[in-house]
Amino acid sequence: MNDQQKTKQQLIADLQQTRQQLAEAEHQAKIERVLDEVRYPVAAMGSSEDLLKVAAALYHALEKLEIRFDCVGIQAFDEENGLVQGYTFHLNSAGQPVFIKNENPSQIDATMASLYAHWKRGEVYLRCLTREEYAGRTGINENALRLHCEFLGMDVSGDDDDEMRTRLQKYTHQMYDEGRALWIVDVPFAQGTLAMNRESSTPFSEREVEVLGRLMQVFAPAYSRFLDFHELEEQVERAEQARREADQTRWEADQANKAKSEFLANMSHEIRTPMNAVLGYAQILQRDVTLSADQHASVDAIARSGDHLLGLINDVLDLTMIESGRQALRAVDFDLRSFLDSLAVMFELRCRQQGLDWRMEGAIGRRQVRGDEGKLRQVLINLLGNAVKFTEAGWVGLRLQELGDDRYRFEVSDSGPGIAAEYQQSIFHPLQQGPAGLEKGGAGLGLAIAARFVEMMGGRIGLESALGQGARVTLEVVLPPGESPVAKRDERAFARVRHLAPRQQVRALVVDDVAENRQVLQRILAAIGVEVTLAEGGAQGLAAVRELKPDIVFMDIRMPYMSGTQALRQIDAEHRQGACKVVAVSASAFVHQRQDYLAVGFADYIEKPFRTERIYACLAELLGVQYEYAEGAADAAVVHDDFDGLRLPAALRAQLYQAAEKHSVTDLKHGLDQLRALGAEEAQLAVHLGELLQRFDMPAAQAILARAVDG
Repeated sequence: MNDQQKTKQQLIADLQQTRQQLAEAEHQAKIERVLDEVRYPVAAMGSSEDLLKVAAALYHALEKLEIRFDCVGIQAFDEENGLVQGYTFHLNSAGQPVFIKNENPSQIDATMASLYAHWKRGEVYLRCLTREEYAGRTGINENALRLHCEFLGMDVSGDDDDEMRTRLQKYTHQMYDEGRALWIVDVPFAQGTLAMNRESSTPFSEREVEVLGRLMQVFAPAYSRFLDFHELEEQVERAEQARREADQTRWEADQANKAKSEFLANMSHEIRTPMNAVLGYAQILQRDVTLSADQHASVDAIARSGDHLLGLINDVLDLTMIESGRQALRAVDFDLRSFLDSLAVMFELRCRQQGLDWRMEGAIGRRQVRGDEGKLRQVLINLLGNAVKFTEAGWVGLRLQELGDDRYRFEVSDSGPGIAAEYQQSIFHPLQQGPAGLEKGGAGLGLAIAARFVEMMGGRIGLESALGQGARVTLEVVLPPGESPVAKRDERAFARVRHLAPRQQVRALVVDDVAENRQVLQRILAAIGVEVTLAEGGAQGLAAVRELKPDIVFMDIRMPYMSGTQALRQIDAEHRQGACKVVAVSASAFVHQRQDYLAVGFADYIEKPFRTERIYACLAELLGVQYEYAEGAADAAVVHDDFDGLRLPAALRAQLYQAAEKHSVTDLKHGLDQLRALGAEEAQLAVHLGELLQRFDMPAAQAILARAVDG
C-alpha cells in the first residue's frame, strides 16, 4: 500500500472518529438539555406536591433519552423503621405520567437484602430474573396478578385466579422460549433507587446505566426537598390541627360557660325572688314596734340567716362569673379614709360583740383614689370576717401601709389559732377548707373569691401563719389618685327612717308579675307614708302611668309578655323622657346587667332582695324626699364625713371631745344640740357624730374632733 492510499485511509479513519466525537458530543448535549428540563422543576419546588412535577419531567426525560422500559418507579429506604416506600409511574387517560405513592410500604427483609446491600454501597443493582422467579413474582396476589395481565394487554375481566395464573405462565414460557427475559435495574441515589424493568433479550447497557446515574444526581436534591417540605407541612398540619382542636375546645368551653352562667343567672333569679319575700318581710317586722322582745329576736334570727344564705348565693355567682370571664373591674373614685372608717365601724362592733379587741393601724388623711371599691371592700370583708370568725380570744386588726408609686398594702391579722402549713395554699382554691373551716362551717368560697379579685386588680395576696400563732394576710394593690371629688352617699342613715317629713308626698307605682314582690315593696313604701299603686305586668304598668302620673315607678325587669325594658321604652315614647323616674328592679346580679339597665335609661337600679335603706335612699336621691328619722339619725340623704379643718368654738370642741372621751352620752347629746345651731356644716357634723353615738363609736368621734380646729 502506497503512501497515498495510507493517507486516504487515515483521513477516512479521522473523519469517522470526528463523526463519532460529534455524535457523542451531540448525544451529551442532548443529555444535558434533558437534564436541564429536570433541573428546572427541581429548582422551582415550593411544596412537597411539586415532586409530582419533577417525577413527570423525569419520566419524559427517560423517553427523550430513548431508554426503553416497561415499568419505572422510585424506592425510598426508611432505615430507621426498616421500611421501603415505593412510588410508581402510571399514564393517565390523557397519556400523562402520574406519580403514585404505594399505600403500604414494604419491609426491608431477606427478599430485598441484595438490593439493599448494593444501595448501601452506592452500587447499581442489575440482574435478570429466571423463568421461575418471574412466574412467582407475577402471581403474588389477585390484585397484582390482574394488574400484570392487563399491563400485558390481556382481557382477564371474566377470569379467576387460576385462569389468570395459567395465562401468565403460558406468556412467561413463550417469552423466555423466544429469548427474552425480565431485566431489572436499580440505580442508587441518596435516599433510595430508581427502579426499572423491561422484557428484553438484552440487559440495560452500561451507557444507559450511566445516563440513569446522572439523572439520579439531578433527582436526589428533589427528593431531599420533598422530605423537608413534607416534614414541614406535617408540622404545619399538626399545628393547624392543634389550633382547630384548641378552637373547638375553647368554643365548647365558651358554650359550657355560657350555659353555666345562664343557668346560674336563672337560678340566682329564682332563689333571690323567694329570698326577697323572706328578707323583705323580716325587715318590715323588724320595724314593727308592737312585737315582743322574743318575737323581735326571732325576726332578727330570720334576717341573719337570710343574709347568710344570700351571701352564699352571691359567692357562688361571683366565682362563676370569674371563671366564665364575665366578671370585670369597675373603677370608681372613692375616699380611702372613709372606706377604711366604714370597715372599722363594721368590724369594731363585731369584735366587741365577740369579746375581741379591734386594732386599726396606719392613719391616713382624706385621700381620693381610683379603683374597684366594691371588689376591694368584698376582699377585705372576707378576710376580716374570717379573722373574727376563727379568733375566739385576743384581737383582730387591719393595717394600711403606703408603699409609694400609688401602691398600698392592706394587712389583716389576728391572734387566732393559725393555719397549718399544708393548708396555706389550698385554702385559696374554691371549696377547700382546713379542719378549722370545716368545724366553723361555710362554703369555702370567700378566700378563693378574694384571691381572684386581687388577681383581677393586678395585685397579689400573701399569707403568713403558724399553728397557735395567729395569721396575717397581706394584699398589695395599685390605687392611682382619683379624678374627681367624692360625695359619698351614706345609706346607713336611711336604715332609721320612720316617715316622710311633713308636707312630703310621693306617689309610687310598683310593677312586678310576682305578687309577693309587689306586696313586700308596697309595705316597705307604705310604712313611711308613700302612696303606692300596684300593677301585675308591663301593660298594666303603662296604663297606670297614663292614669296616675306617678312620681316614681319601680319596674321589674323580667316579666312575661312585656319586659321592664320594653315598658320603659314605651313610657319614654308616650311621655317626655325622664319625666317619670323609672327604677329597674331585678333579682339578677351581674355587673354588666346593672350597667345595661342604666344605659337604656333607667334612673337607678335596685336588686332583690330589697333593702329598706336602699329604697329610701333612692327616693331621696331621685325625688329629693325629706324624712323623719329615729332619735340620733340623719336628717339628710347625703352625709359628708370630711370635717378636717372645720372651725369650732374652742369651748364647744373641748366639751364634745371630753364627752366622747368619757363616753358620756348625755353630755355629748347636749353638745350636739349646740353644734346644730351654729350653721349648715356644723349641723352635718352633728349628724355624723350622732351616728357614731348610736354605734357607741367614741374613738371615731374623738378622731374627727381632733382634726377640727379652734376658731
